[in-house]
Amino acid sequence: MLAILSANGVPLIGFGLFDWSTTVFLGVLVLDIWATVVWTLWKMPFAEKRPPALHQRAGRILGTLAQKRGGVSVLHSVPPVYPRNIPFIFVGFLNSVMLVALSFVLLVLPYPALTPEQLGWILLGGLVVFLVRGVDTWREYFRGRGYERHSSRTVALEQTQQLLAVGTLVGGIVTTAVVMGTTEPPFVGDYTLVAVVFLGKFGADLRAWHIGSDPDRRGWFTRIYGSPNTEHPFVSVTVPAEDPTVRVRPALPAALADALFHGVLYLFSSVGLLLVLLALTGLFGAPVLTVGGLAILGVFMAIRAVVRYLHVGTLEYQCYDDTIVVYDTVLDEPQARLERWSIADVSASPTVVDRLGGTETITLESRVEQESSRISAPIGSAEIPAPDPDANRPVTVALVSDAAPVLDAMGLDDRL
Repeated sequence: MLAILSANGVPLIGFGLFDWSTTVFLGVLVLDIWATVVWTLWKMPFAEKRPPALHQRAGRILGTLAQKRGGVSVLHSVPPVYPRNIPFIFVGFLNSVMLVALSFVLLVLPYPALTPEQLGWILLGGLVVFLVRGVDTWREYFRGRGYERHSSRTVALEQTQQLLAVGTLVGGIVTTAVVMGTTEPPFVGDYTLVAVVFLGKFGADLRAWHIGSDPDRRGWFTRIYGSPNTEHPFVSVTVPAEDPTVRVRPALPAALADALFHGVLYLFSSVGLLLVLLALTGLFGAPVLTVGGLAILGVFMAIRAVVRYLHVGTLEYQCYDDTIVVYDTVLDEPQARLERWSIADVSASPTVVDRLGGTETITLESRVEQESSRISAPIGSAEIPAPDPDANRPVTVALVSDAAPVLDAMGLDDRL
């Protein structure tokens, strides 16, 4: 609350006591919005809880990342970064772009002619509100361990509230100007503009704070963004206490080749085909479309290749007396387990890379009925059960030089 009062009070005090112009007032307010964007995006990778439906997200890139368990510690002073948060970071980035664009409209509504003095005041005020938001983020979220109570979805609430507020303000001001026949900027008087924008922005901040601090809240925001009560705490997969009898990892050359193959294969996805079509369209007089389409396509293909490698190449298959555990060596976290009694079938499922490189891929099927991917409850409902980390799910032992040690350790050498 103190950060909200301070950040919103800076432009108001400047306007009232230091005779700031409307342009400076709006400039500082817009920079406060941008500061919220920056600090929200900074918080999202560290959120520890999981949205209820995260494990059921589909997609070659975002879906794969969403299913990853565990995180990477970058610095000792901050919590781990969780790859599973990347899908919501992507959504947050799109919201940020829209929020920055809409808030910039607020700045140009009075048709400003910036002077060096005004620009200096805007930058000074912007620096103050940025530091205020940053100190509050460090105090409440990192030092206060707020990341333990949030998922990446609940963190995005304040940003979304501001997006709706700014969109409503811009739309309302422009609509009012059109209805009243005012077509030349500035559309409304200075004091009216300052009052409307300040009350709208401050009200949105207070509403976001109230919603975020009430774990028992209800409403459509809860359905979309959840609350601390609806998000699932992270629970690790149980690993047997003894040391594994067999450890097998994918062959590095095969894992790299598999990643490159899936990167190229992204050409034939819906997004890839759309970008190829965009690049081909540019051949008819718009070379910028060709260059842009190919550049974006190259980025997506590279991302797909990296994600594929993180999905398969970093795994280690650990065999115990009666259990196989899939362990991610980079995230230092078990991803899944399958007990021997629940194995219904063993099948060879060689990939193109297996056939060319001489590696093996086998699938251990589970006789346990898998949970449905359909969700009938609201997205933010606390009724959605958390997935069982120890559920016996099918395991694919991919791209290993020899799968025989795994089969022998699990007593399945006669099943293939």
